[in-house]
Amino acid sequence: MGLSSSKTTSGPSKAALPYLNTASNAIQGAYNNNQGNLADISSSLSDAFKRYSTSMGSDLTGARSYVGDVLGGKYLSGNPELQNVIDTTNSSVTDKVNALFSRAGQSTSGSTRATGELSKRLAENESALRYQNYSDEQKRMMDAVSAALGLNSANNANYDTLTGLGTAAATTPYIGASFLADGLGGLWGDSTTTKSSPSLGQMLIGAASNAATAYAGR
Repeated sequence: MGLSSSKTTSGPSKAALPYLNTASNAIQGAYNNNQGNLADISSSLSDAFKRYSTSMGSDLTGARSYVGDVLGGKYLSGNPELQNVIDTTNSSVTDKVNALFSRAGQSTSGSTRATGELSKRLAENESALRYQNYSDEQKRMMDAVSAALGLNSANNANYDTLTGLGTAAATTPYIGASFLADGLGGLWGDSTTTKSSPSLGQMLIGAASNAATAYAGR
């Protein structure tokens, strides 16, 4: 006359309950005691994030400006000492040429040959110096290209650092809650209790049996 039924509920056995309560209280206490520490750490990380975000890239501003100027050609033929070097070396070249022709009884002021030789030597000297200066400028521009790539990498590293600080500041408050959930879940999550209920037929048979026993005892 009907089937028996059973009901399964989550929960520990009575024997385990005192131990589970004790362990749960210990975990909860540790969580409560650590919340202040986590809040302080999160606040410090948040402050560091704000400071880093405000100052990020400021150290690279001057470097970017200089690299941009170099790549833009601002310093091409801009060596302020170049002409001084040319004038100084031209004076030395003039002295050497004059001394050379002087020994031959000629001078650069009166000899067409001497004058021509002096002009040639001066032109060669100035051309060599200007060519060297141009080569140096081109090398600086090539170096600036490498520097620009390095600045980009440094800037990316700044963003990585900023992201790390932001993530740590945002997630730190949840660390305690995560440990609390894991700890309590490990204690209580797997406990089950099964209760069985008799069917209607079993209940009627039992009632009839009780009534017969009572009647026989009269």
